[in-house]
Amino acid sequence: MRCLPALLLAIGLAGCVDVFPERPAKTAPTCVPAPEECNGSDEDCDGRIDEDFDINTDPQHCGGCRENCYARSNGVVEWRCVDQVCQVAVCEANRFDRDGRPGNGCEERCAVGVEECNGLDDDCDLRIDEGLTPPFVGGEGICATTPMVCDSGSFASEPPDDADAGEGGPRAPGWYPPDWAEVEGFEATETLCDGIDNDCDGVVDEGDPPPLPLLPGICAGTRAVCNGVDGLGLPDLRTVPGYQAVERTCDGLDNDCDGAIDETFDGQGTPCLTGVGACRRAGAVRCDPEAHALFCESAPAQPAATDGRCDGIDDDCDDRIDEDPPCNGCRVGTAVPEGFVCVPAGTAFIGADDAPDLDYSLIEAPVHQAILTRPFLMSTHEVTQAEWRAVMGTDPSHRAACDDCPVERVSLLDALVFANARSVASRLPQCYALVGCAGTPGAGCLPDDVACLGDFECTDATVDLDCPGWRLPTETEWEYAARAGEWTLWWFGDDPAALPLHAWFVDNSENRPRRVAQKQPNPWGLFDVHGNVGEWVMDRREFYVEHGDPAVDPLFLSPLDPFAVYVARGGTFRSRAGLTRAARRDGDLMIVRRDTVGLRLVRTLPGL
Repeated sequence: MRCLPALLLAIGLAGCVDVFPERPAKTAPTCVPAPEECNGSDEDCDGRIDEDFDINTDPQHCGGCRENCYARSNGVVEWRCVDQVCQVAVCEANRFDRDGRPGNGCEERCAVGVEECNGLDDDCDLRIDEGLTPPFVGGEGICATTPMVCDSGSFASEPPDDADAGEGGPRAPGWYPPDWAEVEGFEATETLCDGIDNDCDGVVDEGDPPPLPLLPGICAGTRAVCNGVDGLGLPDLRTVPGYQAVERTCDGLDNDCDGAIDETFDGQGTPCLTGVGACRRAGAVRCDPEAHALFCESAPAQPAATDGRCDGIDDDCDDRIDEDPPCNGCRVGTAVPEGFVCVPAGTAFIGADDAPDLDYSLIEAPVHQAILTRPFLMSTHEVTQAEWRAVMGTDPSHRAACDDCPVERVSLLDALVFANARSVASRLPQCYALVGCAGTPGAGCLPDDVACLGDFECTDATVDLDCPGWRLPTETEWEYAARAGEWTLWWFGDDPAALPLHAWFVDNSENRPRRVAQKQPNPWGLFDVHGNVGEWVMDRREFYVEHGDPAVDPLFLSPLDPFAVYVARGGTFRSRAGLTRAARRDGDLMIVRRDTVGLRLVRTLPGL
């Protein structure tokens, strides 16, 4: 109840008069559920609006309520709504949505025809310009067989000259050349060498081939030759000025374009030797600018008038050694090169009939006369490891690293090769003709082997005893020189008690070869003919009856027999005293290498 204010009370209105009666209170409206409609209201009273309608896919409410695609009928049997946009799904029979715009429905009826490149569906299959066989661009070269491209109506980035729109604008549907940048082999300017007209100008491979950057020498910069489908190739280098198929001028240029300069004249500036004998001079390899050839430039030499000094040197520089008297008739004591003695030609008795208690063998009998018709130089000592290594470059010895010790663990064939190599190094003829050889001389043993089969083999070997080069002594030459004119068991006599003064053998060697020339030499100046290491000679071990009596320059070398025993003389550091006698004939197969056997060299001197 509401009362009048106190003012009214003052004028005599007593009490409270209800002059404004109360209005009845409002109540909330009641929602009566009804089917939901697409109208922006909640008819079904669930607090959601138009929830039963999908304006994204419902063709009757496409993009909004009551946006009915079917209101646009115009020949459309069925519509679909895609992302709130009406699209024609099915046209009436023989109608077609040619322009793809749903607003005007399906256009006129489609007359079935042949599909062409025109931006239209000529065959009424709802596809445009499909299944067409493109024509070729035509013209020359690669263009003649390049298919054109059907443009159903697009924007050309670079339209051809006959395009019906400006650059970047649309062009009419039809056939157009392809984007040449995507056509394999096309070139705006011909550079490829492939037998194809790549720029379609009617000329094949007309561009200049590039230079050949990898060609060396005077051919550098020469252009390649285009060989059509075979690509770039080398030109005819014979047309290059100064070219030579084989380098034949010594001019500091690579004339044959193989990357090497003057390779047929290799060695400029390297040391060389000129002349023979005493005229031999050291020089250096030089290029003759006139002859375009190498020559050895050295100081001039003055040859001696004669060659009779018996020094093992070609003093008169005629490629013959000691050919003048008195050297052509060597006598004991004649002056000879250091390390050698002159052994004269002569007659001696060879062999032994018995040697009681001193390991006598029947192979030493009978004693027979031998005649040697040639004087020869003989090394005073067995070939040392240093001498072998200087010629062969390696040391096959079991006990290596002793330059003055005799080389050992060499086969007979290894020894023949060394003799030839020593002759070459001395500018002398090689005395041995080795046939059918294979393998490496001095090879075949393991480091700890005291004996093994060598790696080097030959089918035959022959020798010329008149050869002035280095060789092994014959068995007869060796015994003749070792005896030094004496007829005793050892050159110093028959008493083995004296052997330690003259030989290294089992009693004093400590089971190893010792340095050469440490014991007393024989009267002709030869050291270690008894003991130290055995010495190969170049004979098969035949019975002496085969030699004849007298035997004149006997030799049993050829033909080589791989199963025969070849002779080694003198005994070894492992031998008992009796096995070091002058007549003792030990031996082995020609390819066997033992740590007890080495060699000594001789060289025939011209006879009287």
